[in-house]
Amino acid sequence: MPASSNNTLQVGDVHITALTDGSITFDPRVLFPDTSLETWAPFYDRFPEYFEGQFFRNNLGSFVFTSGDQRILADTGFGPHGEMLGYPAPGELIADFERNGIGLDSITTVFLTHLHGDHVGWNLREDLPNRPPSFPNARYRVHQADWDHFTTDELLADQYRGEHTRRSVVPLEEQGLLDPMDGETELAPGVTAFPTPGHTPGHMSLLIASNSYWSVTYSARQCRQLKPIFVTPRIGTARWALQRAGTFSIGPSGRKPSSSAVTSAIRDGIRSCGGKAAATGRRSRNISITPSPLGDGCPDAIGARVRG
Repeated sequence: MPASSNNTLQVGDVHITALTDGSITFDPRVLFPDTSLETWAPFYDRFPEYFEGQFFRNNLGSFVFTSGDQRILADTGFGPHGEMLGYPAPGELIADFERNGIGLDSITTVFLTHLHGDHVGWNLREDLPNRPPSFPNARYRVHQADWDHFTTDELLADQYRGEHTRRSVVPLEEQGLLDPMDGETELAPGVTAFPTPGHTPGHMSLLIASNSYWSVTYSARQCRQLKPIFVTPRIGTARWALQRAGTFSIGPSGRKPSSSAVTSAIRDGIRSCGGKAAATGRRSRNISITPSPLGDGCPDAIGARVRG
């Protein structure tokens, strides 16, 4: 996928570039064996980017955040490890860095939202014989709870569930490159990691706050094109738009939402979905949530209004 202006976004002094490890297309019945293909038909027109014929199409996305002289990469894709969910995975992330003119050695921090295999696959250069770290000048950051969960003897011994951790995560710790986090952590000016557990015990998200603009990255799994919905110009009011498990932007506002409020908002929005095709209204502190489900238990959009 060639580099495009559609994959960049400026939030105050922080520049965001969406990258991709490629996309996979797979039979929905791999994840939902009791759900017929016909059940998904009403979603084809509504979410064309998520379907190829009757199959799901899933982008394996990552983000690069540039703040001053620091660059943070969020997630490293599935990597060149053959099949994912029984279907070929392209492993294009390193090539996409080159297409976007971003040097691997310019990354100062690799932020892992969580330790599932499709988020850690390029931690190491699997295409080179000695498998060096893909980002030679970077420290790798992950929540301590995810490290503890995925490195139990039981999980590491599991042939399938432990494979990605043994191959792509444990070597970082052995080389002294892994710095676990235990809570909200500023990774660079304007870029703060904060816990959003649920998907995994130590899942984390990023809050971008710079020059009265805010943005949140919940998970880098889906979003390739960044299409922010900016705010009404009235001070104290902001509109958020979550790009289907990607990034949502918050325009000029007189008040920055706390990360705990954002966490509650995301959690309430996801919990209210339940895979049902109905929107509900939730209120979490000063954030009003109206989630709209994609149909698989994840929100396709969360709109929120911050009141100053």
